[in-house]
Amino acid sequence: MVSGVLREVAERLEALAERGECGVIDLKSLPLSSVHLQQLRERLGRGEVTAQLEILGPSEIWETRYPGVWWVRHLDVTDRVAAERIEITRVPDILSAALPDVVTAAQSLNDDLALYAAPRRESTDHGRT
Repeated sequence: MVSGVLREVAERLEALAERGECGVIDLKSLPLSSVHLQQLRERLGRGEVTAQLEILGPSEIWETRYPGVWWVRHLDVTDRVAAERIEITRVPDILSAALPDVVTAAQSLNDDLALYAAPRRESTDHGRT
């Protein structure tokens, strides 16, 4: 079973490299035992990038030792695995900021800059009474 998943990862990685096509393998939908999952994690290894998120429970994302192959695990509020998948992509979508969030952030930063750039009123009495 592990070899079959690895072959699929290899095919999808080639598609990413040659045509820019991304792919996802939903590990929860496959008949993989905990031993199979551990073997798959060991075979893919860990690369240089790891991210942790808090979205309806903790999530962990790590690039495997094969750039473009990402392991994505989402836990629920009781720390049980809610979703686990391998994403073959340059960067997982969940790590990309949504455009509406970027628009809001730009406005918020500009508002903060305007607040701090406002001239401050200094005392003009210079300690005189």
